[in-house]
Amino acid sequence: MKAREYDKRIEVWEVGQRVSDGFGGWIIGEPVKVTTTWAKLVTEGLGRKAYNLGLIEFNDPLLFLVRGRNDLPYNGRNLYLMYRNVKYIIKSVRNEDMRDVDTEIFCIREEPEEGPYIGIITT
Repeated sequence: MKAREYDKRIEVWEVGQRVSDGFGGWIIGEPVKVTTTWAKLVTEGLGRKAYNLGLIEFNDPLLFLVRGRNDLPYNGRNLYLMYRNVKYIIKSVRNEDMRDVDTEIFCIREEPEEGPYIGIITT
């Protein structure tokens, strides 16, 4: 793998932690940006990989290759990725080889929140 193939910038974010609301309940805090890193975007074979993961319906899948890092254990439990200001949910993290040189991150685009329908008004 050539270093210059890692030409996409992705941001790794941590979801907000549970914080006591002072009334016996919990609220979710603000997400925190963990780091920005270089990645390689892989586009071929995404449908097959999604099917192997058990994803029948998926929304804009992306597969990133990133360098393995000792200070950041990639996981899908409390981390998500931002690429081109779009949030991507991590579905699978796999080391490409046993040396932990490259890490393969398969993610899908977050479903947009339901908003009001804005139709065209004709008179």
